[in-house]
Amino acid sequence: MASKKLTQAHFEQWMHKYKEAWEQFDTDLALSLFAPNASYYETPFHYPITGYDNLHAYWTSAPHYQKDVNFEYEIITLKGQIGYATWRVTYYQWATGETVTLDGVFEVKFSSDGLCSQLKSWWHRFAQILDTYPTG
Repeated sequence: MASKKLTQAHFEQWMHKYKEAWEQFDTDLALSLFAPNASYYETPFHYPITGYDNLHAYWTSAPHYQKDVNFEYEIITLKGQIGYATWRVTYYQWATGETVTLDGVFEVKFSSDGLCSQLKSWWHRFAQILDTYPTG
């Protein structure tokens, strides 16, 4: 089987579907982006989430603590079968009443079939409790 070369258009489409999956809490769409044996590093210092069952559990947990998700991204570059993008997500966190913003970078490695075989994410978290935000 010939290797599918990563293109800007393919990575753009992949990132757009990732955005849709997170904003709409669409686990099936999210899983469709990953190869069956994919590794998902929420941060480079955590053990990877691997396999559909574990990815499914990860993606189905988000609606239990997030709402009003807004995900934005910008593609930085491609290098071989790897795409790099900056991203920012904002959501309301149920448990704490905070509006959370994560700002980060994705490194997405694609397999020969065009699916993600490895995702590494670096991000920083900022949270703001709106009730204590100064007014006036």
